[in-house]
Amino acid sequence: MQGGWYSSGELPLSHDAEYDRQVALVKFLGDVREIKMPFLLTKTLVDQRAETTQAGTLYLLSLLERTLFKGNAKLGVNGAEFEEIDGLETVVQRDAPATNIINLFGAPLEEGHVRNAGQVVVANYGFGTHVYAPSEICEDYSAAYLKHQFIPTPVAGGGGIAVGMAVDRIRTVGGDYQLRPLFLYKGLTREMPKTSAPVQAPAPAPTVAITGFTIATGGFWGNSLGLTGLGAGSSGTVEYKVAYANKYGETVAVVPSPASQAIAYADRAKKVRLTIVNPAGFTSVPTHLCIYRRDTAGDGTVSFPSGDGVNFNFGCVARVALASIAAGASQTWDDDGGNMPGTYRAWFGEMNQNVLHLSMLLPFTRIPLPALALAERFALVMFPSFIMRIPNRWVEFRNIGRRTT
Repeated sequence: MQGGWYSSGELPLSHDAEYDRQVALVKFLGDVREIKMPFLLTKTLVDQRAETTQAGTLYLLSLLERTLFKGNAKLGVNGAEFEEIDGLETVVQRDAPATNIINLFGAPLEEGHVRNAGQVVVANYGFGTHVYAPSEICEDYSAAYLKHQFIPTPVAGGGGIAVGMAVDRIRTVGGDYQLRPLFLYKGLTREMPKTSAPVQAPAPAPTVAITGFTIATGGFWGNSLGLTGLGAGSSGTVEYKVAYANKYGETVAVVPSPASQAIAYADRAKKVRLTIVNPAGFTSVPTHLCIYRRDTAGDGTVSFPSGDGVNFNFGCVARVALASIAAGASQTWDDDGGNMPGTYRAWFGEMNQNVLHLSMLLPFTRIPLPALALAERFALVMFPSFIMRIPNRWVEFRNIGRRTT
C-alpha cells in the first residue's frame, strides 16, 4: 500500500525527485575540401563549387548519423574524454536500466517487441513516438504484414495498380509510433574490420591472445550460439580479430593466438577472455580497441554471410578504451557473447527535446581557407552536442535477425 493520505492539518511526507547533474560537451565535426584551379577555369555541365560542397556535406551527415547512434565520448585512454559525442546506443547501455535493452538473440523484430518497449517507456512516465531501425529491418517488418494486408492500390491516371506495402506507423495502447528507416548505420555488430588504415591510424599493431574461460558466470553463449536449444553435447566456436583505433581511424585488425575458442554446452555461461599487449612503442598512439568476432553456432551456421573476403563474417562486438599506452602494458577483456556479429539493432523511445536533444553551438557552416596552392580550399564544420535528459525513456533492440522468407 502506498501512502499519501493524511489527517487534517498534518504535514505530508517529503518525496523529492532525484536528479543527476551531468555535463554535455560540444564536439567538433569537420571536413576540408578543395577544387583545383583547372576545374574552376573549365566550363562544365556542373557547378564545381556546388558539387564539392554537396559531397562534403553528405560525408559529414553520414558521419553524424552513425555517431548519433554508436558514438562514445569515453573512448580516450583509461576512459578519458574522446573527440566523439555520445550516441543513443552508448547512452542507453550506460545510463538506462537493464530492462531498457531487449535482446532478441537473432530473432526478427515483431510487433510484440515494440509493444513491450512501449510499456517500458510508459513505466518511466513517457510516451514513445519513434522506432529507428535499419532499412533492412523496416523492410523485413513490413514484409511480415504483406500477406495479411495485400490491398492493390489504383495508380493515379490509370494504367495499372501499385502493389506492396510499407509499414511506417505502429498503433498501440501506448501511442502511435513512427517507424523510421536508417540507411547508413545498422548497429555495432554490422561493422566489419577495415582492410586498410589511414596514415594517422595507430601503429604498430597489438599482440593478442585468447586466454580461455576465466569467469564462470554471466555468459550468453547458450543463446548466441544456439547451444541451449541443441542441448548437451553441442558446441560452437568463436574467432576474434582486434584493432587499435584513434580519432583518425583504426588499424588492420590482427588475429589472436590461438585464433579461436571452442565453447561446449557446459561452458555456455562462461566468459571468453582476451589479453591485449602493447608493442614496445608507438609511431601513432591509439586510444581504444575495436574487437571483432566470427561465430560458428552449434548447428554449423556462421555469422552473417556478407563481407570482403578477408574479413568474411566478422562483426564488431565491442569498442573498449585502452587502459594504458605504456610500452608492453597489457589489459584483458571478457566476452559474454551478448553481442552477435552480423545482427542488427534498432531504437525506440520518446523523441522530445525534454528527453533527447541535439544542440548546435554553430549551425552547419562553410568557411573559406587560405590558398596554399593553385586550388580553392574551404572547410565544412559543425559543433554538435548530444544531450540525453531522460535515458530511461529509450529502449534498444539488440541482435535483431531477419526472416528467412
